[in-house]
Amino acid sequence: MFFCAKILYIEMMGHQYANTQQRVQVTGNILDKEFKYLREEWRTASKDSNKVKVFGTNEEYKTEKVI
Repeated sequence: MFFCAKILYIEMMGHQYANTQQRVQVTGNILDKEFKYLREEWRTASKDSNKVKVFGTNEEYKTEKVI
C-alpha cells in the first residue's frame, strides 16, 4: 500500500509529467538536428547519398526513484 501511495504522490507532484516533457524536448532536438543533416546531404549527390543513416543518443534523464 505504501508503494502505491508513494507513486501517486510523485505523479501528483508533477515529476512524472516533467520527465516526459524533458524526454519529448530532447527527442525533438535530436530529430531536428538529424533532419537538417539529411536535407543537406540529399542536396549533394554522392555515393553516400544511397546509404542508410542511423542515429540515436545515450542521454541520461533525471528521474526520481520510488523506494
